[in-house]
Amino acid sequence: MKYVMSYNEPNLASFATPAHVSKPIYYRDMYQAIHDRLTADGIRSQVKLIGPDESGAANWTQFAVQQMNGVLDIYDGHAYGQDYATLAGWLSDRLQIVNPTGKPFMITEFAGIANPDSRKTYQYGVSVADLLVSGMRNNASSLLYWRFADQRLPEPLNFLDNNAYGLYRWMPIAATPNPSYYAFGLFSRYVEAHAEVLSAQSDDPDLHVASVRLPNGDYSVFVVNSSKTADKHVTIRFTSPVDKTVRRHLYSEDVVPSANANLIPSDKHWAQVGNQFNDDSLPANSVAVYTTVPDETQIEIMSADQSVTWGEQVKFKAVVLNGIGGVKWSVLGGPEYGTISNGGVYRAPSTMPAMRQALIRATSNTDPGVYSYTVIRFEAAGLSASGEEDKIVLNWLPSAGATGYSVKRSIGAGGSYEVIADK
Repeated sequence: MKYVMSYNEPNLASFATPAHVSKPIYYRDMYQAIHDRLTADGIRSQVKLIGPDESGAANWTQFAVQQMNGVLDIYDGHAYGQDYATLAGWLSDRLQIVNPTGKPFMITEFAGIANPDSRKTYQYGVSVADLLVSGMRNNASSLLYWRFADQRLPEPLNFLDNNAYGLYRWMPIAATPNPSYYAFGLFSRYVEAHAEVLSAQSDDPDLHVASVRLPNGDYSVFVVNSSKTADKHVTIRFTSPVDKTVRRHLYSEDVVPSANANLIPSDKHWAQVGNQFNDDSLPANSVAVYTTVPDETQIEIMSADQSVTWGEQVKFKAVVLNGIGGVKWSVLGGPEYGTISNGGVYRAPSTMPAMRQALIRATSNTDPGVYSYTVIRFEAAGLSASGEEDKIVLNWLPSAGATGYSVKRSIGAGGSYEVIADK
């Protein structure tokens, strides 16, 4: 354990405190108790305390600096309802409070401005990229996106969080990520921990730019073309020679989400770049990273999210991208979840295993560190529904080994569900 954050968004109403005790004072005393316990256990130097975890309440940051600077190692806040332009002011309000302490300020939650439906669109990925560029330009120490995948809360709540912030939908429903996953993935891969944010300027207000130097000396330059209609000719200049090959990875409307969830491969490159290079066409409404990091070897599995019934066979194929050789197939969890041949022919089990999904892994024959997964979902065979408004009849083929069935109903996709029949 390297970091501790306590109560989420304590400035909001859900932060319950004892009667007649103010929220800020209770929060301060709680952190002091954590600090004291870690110190007594001799591990305080190994754990960093982060706070105040506020959302839309810079006064909590002010309180934390005045009352908690002796125990906090890192300051943070949650940035919602912001865009490329407004995030600069949001950060400035907090950094002018925090900077005199000499400690970093992290955005530990952020998301784009959108509704649950639009968060599943390509355009939402552009807005997430714009926020990342703005945060980098305006001195956030780090940015943590909320969140990787939509979440289903277990019984007794039993509902799918309908805010749909996830880069993925609820994965038991679909293993294919939302388009925004691919935009965010460019930053997650080509900005590493402890990368140095460099000064970056643009003479075109439509082009939003940020750049970093990675710890190993590689460079990444991120460009969002915010124009909805105009492709751009882009010239990138460095203050000193790079002397490396630069590759472009492009998030555009041509990106097709796949359950492989691979990084976007490069589509252009410039060999042994000196002080500058020219990209003659950056598409309108797109995101590009120009990086000296070499392309990664990846595996693309065709038809990587399928449903099968008991004993059914499926043939899989895989392609090694930016590499050589073939793949070796395996089923995670062992034969209980089916078997797969060396040629990629999968046979589903004859009975329902403990989980309703299986993962098939394709591993490079030449590099065991390179692999990809496909998801197999087990479904009832022969399922049909018929009837009218006041009566629906369901029929399905029996499953080997099953001793009974429960039928659940929901009025909306994804839940919540109630049991309406046991058979």
